[in-house]
Amino acid sequence: MAGSYDTKTKLLHLLDILNTQTDEDHPLDAAALIAELEKRGVSAERKSIYRDLEVLRDFGFDIILTRSKPVGYFLAERKLQLAEIRLLMDAVLSAGFITRKKSTQLVGKLQELCSKHQATELNRQVYIDKRKKHKNEEIYYSIDLINQAVAAKKQITFDYARRVLNDQGKVELSTRRFTVSPYALLWSEDCYYVIGNNQKYDNLMHLRVDRMQRVKMTDQPCRSFEEVSPYRNHFDVADYAGKLGNAFGGDTMVIELLCDGSLLEPILDRFGDDIPVRGRPDGKFSFRTEMAVSDGLVQDLLSLGTGVEVLSPKKLRQKMTDAVQKLSQIYGQ
Repeated sequence: MAGSYDTKTKLLHLLDILNTQTDEDHPLDAAALIAELEKRGVSAERKSIYRDLEVLRDFGFDIILTRSKPVGYFLAERKLQLAEIRLLMDAVLSAGFITRKKSTQLVGKLQELCSKHQATELNRQVYIDKRKKHKNEEIYYSIDLINQAVAAKKQITFDYARRVLNDQGKVELSTRRFTVSPYALLWSEDCYYVIGNNQKYDNLMHLRVDRMQRVKMTDQPCRSFEEVSPYRNHFDVADYAGKLGNAFGGDTMVIELLCDGSLLEPILDRFGDDIPVRGRPDGKFSFRTEMAVSDGLVQDLLSLGTGVEVLSPKKLRQKMTDAVQKLSQIYGQ
């Protein structure tokens, strides 16, 4: 009975050994494969190993025999290449909205996609910075549930926490219950946002998912985004994100900026490579683009210093003037 069980499962064990223990620098010959199978209680002969390897090759697995030392077989082609796994690991570790616990779990799952030797090497290479990680362990489930609600076009309810100063001047959490029609999820400025409509208003809003708790999908249908946005047929998340500006809301307007030539790279990074830049004889350049005129945009422009001037619209020029005057009042003339 045991031999029958071993025969049926031998291929699966052999594939798992090739996947977890072999790579280009760590092949295993037939004798080593037989020894690894025996550790798992599976008996095998050399001829059967060769047959099983051919079966796996015929099925599509890229198993290569290397004749240079060390001689042996290894699994060459995997679902993800080592560089791709490293890229995903770096993204997971640097994403602030993923908690430390979830980051560790995700990295462990990614390491299972390569051999144990490669996983060890990746661990040596991974740089874990000290940036702050959010602590809301519900975020995984919240993202999944919001995605389901977007697909089903159903409203969601949730508790949303904001930090406020109490009467004693100490920081505390203030929680408010929201009912929202969700249209999309957006990863911006190292945070995850849900873009939707609060049923009390006729506009779009965006809230951080890491501050949402007890998310539930209701039976109520979503309000059409066509009623509260300029989009038709489908919600263009890329276009919306490009106009957002630091994830702050605001009326979308055509803005025109005059910039020093030295700021070309940061301007293109911020507003996109496809903005219509117009050079000038004095070395400056100007461009027009559509953006949400918001406090976030004002902060972005102020960070560029005297190298940027807002030419239009008047509303944005006034916001810049007000911000500069406030700074002047704080720091003196």
